[in-house]
Amino acid sequence: MNTFAINWEEGSFVFCAHKDENDEGDIVPFPKDIDINKVLKEIPATSSSLLEPGIKYKDYSFDELREIIDKKKI
Repeated sequence: MNTFAINWEEGSFVFCAHKDENDEGDIVPFPKDIDINKVLKEIPATSSSLLEPGIKYKDYSFDELREIIDKKKI
């Protein structure tokens, strides 16, 4: 499963992909309390292009994303 946000003014894009099942096989949706647009403002770009070779992503837990947003009080 995934979600994304685009900042049209700055030309930035964040794509969030996450495992959609827990160990019991239950679907785990992207949490509604995490505002992806707020995440977009705080997480730095990992790549200038999605087409560059190599792994260009960072793993964050849902709790880490909440902490990033809460720290900034956006």
